Amino acid sequence: MTNDSTDDAFAEIVKAIGKIDYYHVKTVESPATLREFVTNCLAYMPGWMRFLYRVREYFVLMLGTRQDEIPRQLPMSPQDLSFTPGDPGSFFTVLAGKENLYWLGEAKDDMIAGCLGMVCEPTQHGTNRFHVVTTATYLRWTARIYFNVIRPFHHLVIHCMTRHALKQLPE
Repeated sequence: MTNDSTDDAFAEIVKAIGKIDYYHVKTVESPATLREFVTNCLAYMPGWMRFLYRVREYFVLMLGTRQDEIPRQLPMSPQDLSFTPGDPGSFFTVLAGKENLYWLGEAKDDMIAGCLGMVCEPTQHGTNRFHVVTTATYLRWTARIYFNVIRPFHHLVIHCMTRHALKQLPE
């Protein structure tokens, strides 16, 4: 069950993204702030994910596009997180955000646009419920093929990323 401000955040995310061909929402609870949770998620870039990006580089070539670079793990503190559209947010570009409510970033190539959003919903227990929203928008017909092949990895990455963010909090 969400509250009105959370519903408004979801509406703002949908408005900022526009057309959506695929979406997924994963929900977790944490004592983290929105800034802490987002930066801990964005900091997750283990070797196995970098390997998947290397494989992706060849796969997208077969689909007629190219990958600019393999994302790097960039150090970022919660204070560095921007909510200003157009600013960088790790390897995403910030699309929208509102302090303590939601953050939305986009990574895009000429085939597909992927968005990562996080909505923060305070609970009655003093923690926050984070709704991690991922979307894909197909920019070319090959994007549907691409996304159907990588979808299992997408779910694995989101699961591991949120688990990593939950483990990064101070005791």
